[in-house]
Amino acid sequence: MPHRIKEITEGSIPDPLFTISGENLEISFSDAARLLQAWRNPIKARGIREGIVVSLVNESKLAIEVISNKLMYTPLSREEEEQLIDELKVLRYMIARALPEALELVTQDKLITEEDIRKFIQRHLQSLKEEYGEIKGARKILNRLQEITDLEIVDSYGNKRRVRKDEVIEFLGSILGSFLAKQAALQPLTGVTARPIGKVLPIYTYKAAAITSTSVPPKSIDRDDIRVLDKDRMSLVSLIVDMSQSMRRVVFEQGLSRLDGALLTSLGLYYFFNRINRKKGRLIKPFKMAIVPVTKTPHVVDDNKKLEELLLKAKAEGRTRLVHALIEAINHARKQKTKSIQAEQHVSLIFITDGRPNVPYPGPLPGHPSEGFKEYLRKRDISEDMKQCMLQLNQLFNYLKMDKSVQWSIQYFLIAPQGSEKSPIYRDTERMLRGITQPILVDPAKLEHLASQIARESLANY
Repeated sequence: MPHRIKEITEGSIPDPLFTISGENLEISFSDAARLLQAWRNPIKARGIREGIVVSLVNESKLAIEVISNKLMYTPLSREEEEQLIDELKVLRYMIARALPEALELVTQDKLITEEDIRKFIQRHLQSLKEEYGEIKGARKILNRLQEITDLEIVDSYGNKRRVRKDEVIEFLGSILGSFLAKQAALQPLTGVTARPIGKVLPIYTYKAAAITSTSVPPKSIDRDDIRVLDKDRMSLVSLIVDMSQSMRRVVFEQGLSRLDGALLTSLGLYYFFNRINRKKGRLIKPFKMAIVPVTKTPHVVDDNKKLEELLLKAKAEGRTRLVHALIEAINHARKQKTKSIQAEQHVSLIFITDGRPNVPYPGPLPGHPSEGFKEYLRKRDISEDMKQCMLQLNQLFNYLKMDKSVQWSIQYFLIAPQGSEKSPIYRDTERMLRGITQPILVDPAKLEHLASQIARESLANY
């Protein structure tokens, strides 16, 4: 049947947008974390910038010596001599003026990015061009500058890839998102279902009737031909990521922290859900993702610009404001509900934390905490702030459990070493979540598996 041929063809031809450069690299989670760390660490960034300028100085000095010897002792044609003299002018100008000024501005943090350095040198070379005319050696200098400013990544098999600084996020996100997509067993989702109740979709209904009656236009539209928007296929994933001081703890080699792992997890999931949404044949995007960092002022990160700013500026500092972040996530979900054409919406609240909350929310909250949990906390020897925070979380969780306007699900990932099931933190967390969900223990040394765990849980709930 023609319609079946069309369906098979669409399903078998890959979406060209899915062909992402770099997917053939077999990079480890720690390799990806190191690349992200080099991209976002301002101290290392200054060292990289200074290194760029110093490298250009050393190369220019060596090139001047080589060219001078070549001009003095090697037989050359007139054209070759003119080309070498032009290069010599550029190199001497670079060493005398452009590079010393660039190095001074880098140390003063007035040239912040590699692009700033490039533009600064380009302006100098433009001045040289105005003085001497077109000089071919200038382009060679700029090409070398571009090569130095790229970041290099080496995969598990020794394959190398240079990545431009402004492409690091896209590069890592694409690789991690692709990796998650391969791990998760994704079923074809169209966002359309066959049932007689809901928002009728005329085009899909017409096509179904034409297939049923084997005629165009269809002779009639039966009840079984009606196609409506699938109201159960809309999910908002809110990732609440702890960025308190305790997330500084180093868990990988070469100084990579829990925060680095959490940021990579957030980046991979963001691209993973975008990848699902790009599947062909979808009327709507089945997933939306928001990241709520647990910081002094929790906020919602739900677009590429905000994500890049978060990855660049995130720091593990301060106390754990989980209640504040949860309220921000709930409010964001409510706003998305009013914007959506869906009658129902599923919201996954996913926590990534390594400890207890310790900053109580100052205002009133909906719902009521469990009396049993109140009694449990009275016997615990922890700070009053922690007790109040855990009561507030329990109160909000109980409220969401009873709320029927939105389908809420809660996944609570606790970063702690293996065998921590008997630790006080785990017992307190398990008791706080009793009747709601079970805490999921994540070994800090195996944070690379966290993203795939979250992806599987989200798809299962979906």
